Amino acid sequence: MTVRDLLAFLDREPSQPMHWMLPDGSFVPAHFHITEVGRVQKDFIDCGGTRRCQTSCLLQIWVADDTEHRLVSTKLADILRLAGPVLQTDDLPVEVEFEQHSISQYPLAGVEPTPAGLLFTLGSKHTACLAPETCGVDGSDCCGPAGPRPVLFVCIHNSARSQMAKAFVNQLCPESFVASSAGLEPGQLNPLVVEAMQEVGIDISAATTTSVAEVLAEGRQFDRVITVCDEASAERCPTFPGPVAREHWGFPDPSAATGSHAEKLAQVRQIRDAIRQRITDWCRLACLR
Repeated sequence: MTVRDLLAFLDREPSQPMHWMLPDGSFVPAHFHITEVGRVQKDFIDCGGTRRCQTSCLLQIWVADDTEHRLVSTKLADILRLAGPVLQTDDLPVEVEFEQHSISQYPLAGVEPTPAGLLFTLGSKHTACLAPETCGVDGSDCCGPAGPRPVLFVCIHNSARSQMAKAFVNQLCPESFVASSAGLEPGQLNPLVVEAMQEVGIDISAATTTSVAEVLAEGRQFDRVITVCDEASAERCPTFPGPVAREHWGFPDPSAATGSHAEKLAQVRQIRDAIRQRITDWCRLACLR
């Protein structure tokens, strides 16, 4: 989730209490405060000699003895805007630093309204070799001479979620996977999704929708089939021949977005960023599986 997405969400949900859930399911104490908002840039060289740069917005969560203190969504939005000159751009991914048993950093995976307030879900960060083909840690089943493995993403209409997942995989880890997409009942490409993807430099406007039945009829083989719709719809996905690994990554349906064009686009951006984060983490771990 980017700073822009977070601000848009906070503005839609003013004066709400906030709850931050850690990856293990526990929660940050409710009387937390955001004590720092920083632009963190890591310039580095991977073990293959490639120069890389990663930049993020880091929110520091601090818990004091003032148990009556409560930070609400409007105040957090004010703090983020105050940090604008330091951040320089609102397109940075948001991460959270919190000290529990040790100081850890967590990517902000998502936020949703609940009857008790806003629920912020924190993800996990992982390490991985970014140049396995150069430094010699690549295995025979990944990133090796056999080439990228075929993976199929499936949603209901092949109009949004599966198209975004396919595009991100083919952009982020083409050495490991070659992605295709299909729908249970193919429809029309969602124009909001096209617009949201163009914002991050990926043009899917020429993409076509296809059905799972067509893919099966073509006899194509896949290493993995990953459903990205709701769980009930995922159960309708047919069985593919061969030793295919099945996975389910559920994401909200962009076609369910409501409100004005700007409001619907903001909701689609949240789904886009959640898919991108999941794909990014998956690609980083690809050569460790």
